[in-house]
Amino acid sequence: AAAGFDDAFIYDEICADFGQRRVPVESLLRDEAQAVFQLWMAKPDKIKY
Repeated sequence: AAAGFDDAFIYDEICADFGQRRVPVESLLRDEAQAVFQLWMAKPDKIKY
């Protein structure tokens, strides 16, 4: 916030329904991403964020 950047806006956008967001969002490559996501989920040594 000291630099003039407030990430509360980003969190509000992420939590909002798609139709209520002020920034347009488009979902791309969802099906293709599933395989990569499954590999990550199965990775035993992943770093949990």
